[in-house]
Amino acid sequence: MEPQSNLFMTCGEHSAKPNPNAVNYPPEWYIGKWVKLGFDAPPESGNRKEHLWVRVLEKSQRSDYELKGVTDNDPVVVDIPCGTAIDFTRDEVEAALNEQGEWINL
Repeated sequence: MEPQSNLFMTCGEHSAKPNPNAVNYPPEWYIGKWVKLGFDAPPESGNRKEHLWVRVLEKSQRSDYELKGVTDNDPVVVDIPCGTAIDFTRDEVEAALNEQGEWINL
């Protein structure tokens, strides 16, 4: 479980947003890396997102998505358990970590 000291809420204005540079990398480049994605919180939580790390496994087989991965941390607000398969596009990526868990400057 994620350490409580690493959990905090921010308003939508100051929350992480998709990085426009993420689309400059081909889908294959992301395989084996972690990306941070925002997921809509339940309406009772207000207009917020919970940000989860997703381990990128492969290119998506779905035509409307580019990548497939699994969530790699335990959410607090959204109902997406760790290990849930996620299909997503590069324009949703907020941040990335390499295979050693180091930040990548997108």
